[in-house]
Amino acid sequence: MPKIIAAKTLLHSAYVPDTGRGEDAVVSSEIVEYEDGTTEPRLQVYKAPKMTFWLTQPSFQDHPDKKEFESLSRLDPYTVSYKNRDKEIFSLLNNGFTPNFLSPKQRRSVYQSPYVYGANLSIEARIGLLYKKNLEKANKIPQAPTTGFFDIEMSLLKSSYGKLPLMVFTAENKVFLACKKSFMVEPRNGVFVDITLEDIEKAAHEIIDPLVASIFDSHGDLDEMKSKLPFIYEFYAGETEVDMIRWIWSKMHETKVSFIGVWNIGFDIPQILKVLKEEGIPLHEIFAHPDMLKQGLGYANWREDPRDVQHFTQKWHWLSTTSHYQFVDSMSLYSYIRQVDGKETSYGLDDILKKFEIGGKLKIDVGEDLDGLQTEDWHRAMLSKYFTAYALYAMWDGMGLQILEWLNQDLTTMLQTCDATPCKFYPNQTINATTVLFEDWLKEGYVLGTGMDVRSDRDDELLTAGGAVLVPQNMHAKGIKLFKEWPNHHTHVYVWLNDIDFSAQYPTNALTMNISKQTKVATMFNISGDHVTKKYNSQEAVEMLCSYLITPNSNGVEMGSEFFNLPDYTEIKSLFQEHASMVN
Repeated sequence: MPKIIAAKTLLHSAYVPDTGRGEDAVVSSEIVEYEDGTTEPRLQVYKAPKMTFWLTQPSFQDHPDKKEFESLSRLDPYTVSYKNRDKEIFSLLNNGFTPNFLSPKQRRSVYQSPYVYGANLSIEARIGLLYKKNLEKANKIPQAPTTGFFDIEMSLLKSSYGKLPLMVFTAENKVFLACKKSFMVEPRNGVFVDITLEDIEKAAHEIIDPLVASIFDSHGDLDEMKSKLPFIYEFYAGETEVDMIRWIWSKMHETKVSFIGVWNIGFDIPQILKVLKEEGIPLHEIFAHPDMLKQGLGYANWREDPRDVQHFTQKWHWLSTTSHYQFVDSMSLYSYIRQVDGKETSYGLDDILKKFEIGGKLKIDVGEDLDGLQTEDWHRAMLSKYFTAYALYAMWDGMGLQILEWLNQDLTTMLQTCDATPCKFYPNQTINATTVLFEDWLKEGYVLGTGMDVRSDRDDELLTAGGAVLVPQNMHAKGIKLFKEWPNHHTHVYVWLNDIDFSAQYPTNALTMNISKQTKVATMFNISGDHVTKKYNSQEAVEMLCSYLITPNSNGVEMGSEFFNLPDYTEIKSLFQEHASMVN
């Protein structure tokens, strides 16, 4: 008897612009919760998705400027295919005229029309809102994602420069190490001796297992994570790099992990892409889940962040693919989550792991000839002389990141912060705020205005546009009318203005503090209180409070603790344990 589904949690999704059958699709990675309490990761396919937008009714098409939002009572809804949305909306705006190809100017006219509303929310965000609505209807909370990490080591030896001798992938407490056979040798007594996978596994148990135990015993914040131990190892030796890639990715598909972090993704993933390109292997053949390949929905697209940024950790590269997993640059995510604290002096993994008392990178004392070597020379010596120790070094990079994730929950925090907004837009608070506003205003009977820059890349149209959602020069500030109006009678009495000046205001501040281009309801410039000033200066305190207010359900405890001097999680736990002991 089939299990009954109680609820579904959306993890991430990939938009496929062309399936090869004249249609588009969205593949969502989700966690299904059944009524018996069990859960299962699953891929859900939405073929040829449709979207709803709104046009101002003819009797109200009397304003040349775009409004930030409009009442549903003045709008008519239309449903169009997402793939052909530009043409279909253009046709509706131009009395049925549909050109074979829309010029940039024609496409711009669609989204800058003062009578088009709710048209530029991505299909992934729309599906995200649907998941959220259904989850709330079922009175369920989102399921927690599973996490993993991926890392490679690249040869710096002259004879094999650029080759990949080691690849490691973790999926929670599972560790998968792929080695290239031609590197699996060590010089002993003047001759090279083959290294076996059994040698590496034995060394891992002798060296890494005690290290893990020591870290967990001494790190009080990891007590609750001890149930995830022990780490389980699996090893593979491949003749070629392609063999290694296929094996590692087979484990990614097999484990169905939700998110895979990569520390500095801009290095590791391009190395994999380079190997596949040289061998003539299509990306989707490796990255897409086998089930999607069978359905003709294999898709993979690597996009390097084109923005000019002030710091390299602000780059947000993205790989979209139809699979259970989603790669995330864990270094950039680490930086974004802690941006209010300023930048680290170093984002080297060794320094970050040491900061959180996870031991730093694994340096095994294997010989005096390594003392004093520069980083590059150290890597050359390890690969050419101490392959077993170098394999453990690579394994620990992934395992250290996994422990760091268990400790800090960065990937889970990202998912919670994004809410219905696709994670690929995580750094862009304008897009995040737009999704929130679209949802909130629709509940109140209003639809958010439409605006965008014209771009040629349709499947990712908001990313390089810098997140511009409403074009400021085409906006007409407008609050909520206090009185219902007749078509020929307009009042100027507004209540609770909640308009956003996207050209000048930080979206979080504008959203929560009700700042409009015409009317400013309140100005926050300082937050007093000894418990606040001990941690933040005036500017930081205001920014942090506003960032908490955007998602109060997720940040309530932190907001109460930092700004109202209420107990934090640690104090709550302590108070609970104290109360429990008194009761017992």
